[in-house]
Amino acid sequence: SGLLGTRYEVVNPLRVALPSSASKWALLSIDDLKSSSERFAWAVRQNGELYCFPVDTENDSAHPVNVDPPAVGNKIRQIVFCGHSVWVVTENRAYVREGINEFCPEGVKWKRVDTTTMKSSI
Repeated sequence: SGLLGTRYEVVNPLRVALPSSASKWALLSIDDLKSSSERFAWAVRQNGELYCFPVDTENDSAHPVNVDPPAVGNKIRQIVFCGHSVWVVTENRAYVREGINEFCPEGVKWKRVDTTTMKSSI
């Protein structure tokens, strides 16, 4: 059976300069939690910059936040934003962002995920 209730929607990254051709969005993850008053997105530009920003908000105080990536020099291969967690996979490690909540949507720090107990390492 097919998926029901899915749709595509234009996302307006408010107050984020539209990327030039040299710095387009490479990865994007948006969580659509209905329990939150605002929706946020996490995005990675091709140059490696990582952003957390509000999506389609009327809140004038909302602004994008440039977040330090979890590991300098390791390219982010995948990003997943779900609930109050952001998961990032780099070239050889996995990280989760801690401290994400409605008052601090960008979180406070990265924690490396121990993948040694998994059957195959990252």
